[in-house]
Amino acid sequence: MYCFPYPQASDVTPIRAPYIASGTYSLAGPYTFDNFYKAALRAEVLQHVSSLSSSRNIPTPSRNSLASIIQSWLFFGLASEALGRDVTHDEFIEKCAVGTSEASIDLRIPKWFWSELKARWDNLQDTLSANKYERRKQEIKRYFNLAQMMVGYLDLDGEEGDTELALVLLLVHMLLYLIANLFDSTKILQPSLRCKSTQVLIQRMLKNGWCRKRLNFEVVPMFYPALYFMSSFRPP
Repeated sequence: MYCFPYPQASDVTPIRAPYIASGTYSLAGPYTFDNFYKAALRAEVLQHVSSLSSSRNIPTPSRNSLASIIQSWLFFGLASEALGRDVTHDEFIEKCAVGTSEASIDLRIPKWFWSELKARWDNLQDTLSANKYERRKQEIKRYFNLAQMMVGYLDLDGEEGDTELALVLLLVHMLLYLIANLFDSTKILQPSLRCKSTQVLIQRMLKNGWCRKRLNFEVVPMFYPALYFMSSFRPP
C-alpha cells in the first residue's frame, strides 16, 4: 500500500503532512521546474500587496504560503517530472481521520508511485539510446539537486516550531529518497538535529516516552525513512 514499511506491532499513529498545495504544477507550463518557485512567489505578492511600485524588494511570503508553494513545487512538481506526466493531487491525498474533512498525505507515500516510477525508467532505458537516456536522467538529477538544495536551506532557515512547513519538508525528504534510490545515488541529505523536519520526528519520540539522551543522531547518521521508521516504535 505504501512505499515505506511501518512496524506491524506499533500503536504509534503514522505521520501525515497536511495537504495545503494551492498551486498546480504542469509539465505543459507555463512555468518550468526551474522558475515555478519564483512565479508562485510573485503570484503570492500580487495577491496580498496592492502595489509594489514603491519597493524594490519582493516581500517574503507567510509561512503557510511558503509551505503551500513548496508542496506544489517540490512534491507534486518533482513527482510529475519524475513520472513524466502531470500527477493529480487526488492521487496522493487521503482524509486525516474518520469523520474529518481535512486532507493529508501519508509520509510513507502510496506504493503505486514507486511502481510507476521504476516501470517508467526501466522502459526508457530499454527503448531510448544510451545518450538520450542519459540526458533524461541528468535532467531529473538536476531537478533533484535543486529540490534537495532548497529543502536543505528551508530546513535550517526560519522560525522554529513551524510544524506545517516542517511536515511538508519531511514529505519531500521521503520523495527525494525514492528518486535517489532509483538512480542508486548516495548524495542525499541525512537528518541533522538542527533541521526542523528532524525535530518533528524527535518530538514524536519524546512524546511517546523516549529519553532525549538516546536521540543523538549526529553521531549515528541515517536517512530520513530509517529515522521515521525508528520513531514509530515505543522506547524499549
